[in-house]
Amino acid sequence: EDPRSKSFFHLCQMLSDMEEDTLPALILLENVVGFEKSNTDDKVHDGNTDADASMGSFQTFRRVLSKRNYRVGHFHLDPTDVGIPNNRPRHYTIAFRCKRREESETSSGNTEDHGRYEHLFCRESLGKPPIIHDEKSIGVNGKTTMPCCVSSFLDIDLAQHAPAGNPSSKQKSLQIPEKIRTSSSSWCFDIAAPHHQRTSCFTHSYGKFIRGTGSILYTGPLLLGDGNHGAMERSDGVVAAANGNNVPSIDRFQLAPPEERTFDASWSKDLDWESHMRYFSGTEIARLMGFPVEDAEETPASCSAKRLVESSSGAAGAGAAAIGVREEESSFRTFSFPIDKCTMKQQWKLLGNSLNVRVAACVAEIGIQFALNELGVDNEFR
Repeated sequence: EDPRSKSFFHLCQMLSDMEEDTLPALILLENVVGFEKSNTDDKVHDGNTDADASMGSFQTFRRVLSKRNYRVGHFHLDPTDVGIPNNRPRHYTIAFRCKRREESETSSGNTEDHGRYEHLFCRESLGKPPIIHDEKSIGVNGKTTMPCCVSSFLDIDLAQHAPAGNPSSKQKSLQIPEKIRTSSSSWCFDIAAPHHQRTSCFTHSYGKFIRGTGSILYTGPLLLGDGNHGAMERSDGVVAAANGNNVPSIDRFQLAPPEERTFDASWSKDLDWESHMRYFSGTEIARLMGFPVEDAEETPASCSAKRLVESSSGAAGAGAAAIGVREEESSFRTFSFPIDKCTMKQQWKLLGNSLNVRVAACVAEIGIQFALNELGVDNEFR
């Protein structure tokens, strides 16, 4: 048994024991993908409905939600689904309390949102496997939002390459130590460039380990290809002649799961680690996780949230209003780390244990709409 699950089982037991009129109207859960497979056996338990560790975390959760008359929807969503260039797939559960049958039949309520998302929710039945929805289920006609480029999420004060022999303190904190870059596992680095539309999942071990902990950033020049007569494009958009220099091609860095990568003895050939390779900063990762951090060249709100509104009027589009920073609120809806009180490594660790707030907000938007409908709250009071 994993001791980390004790608090979760305690919450499940509380839900099982609470008085009817004290139960929460809405429950939102976020966990890693695979949480839905955490049942240790497939038996349907009889007897009392208390939280039972022998069933596993997910099955226990489903059982308690069914007992307490919740309608439930399970989702596997990723930040790329809302226009953010970061892979962080997570399991989300939305559960809202159902009214008694006689109350539901006489309540007018607002049925618009119910009609839009009705197919996503059901009463849990432990005799059947759960239905897991993806981003297409909450969009319109399967539309998804193309992620922005990584460059939109980078710090302005890091846009330029580090001055030779005179990097700032912030740039120093992002340098990749020689011990790490020359280690036997360094070929497992996931390398992203500013023009990319993907970065790998950042974990609390970012900067400490290599494999599967998050992307590092290449900021140097890139060859465009054979059809460009030796021209090269810098990551900051400057195009210049290659002049015979050894420059990586634009397709050199391809995002792939760690288990799909193979060793290449020449993988780091032509890479200038001092000038062109670095870790992502804490504020850059925070933007990639949906936090409203200022000072980006182009904020997530002005890029991906705008695209969401334009591309869909479904759940993704409805969620855009919740996950985008509205103009009149942008002055106070900002995030920052405590000045001089949170080191870069501490920022990485905190963010690695966090969630993507914009994906979570999109999920919460759907859950709140249903919860308000169940409470009989009309749109004009929302």
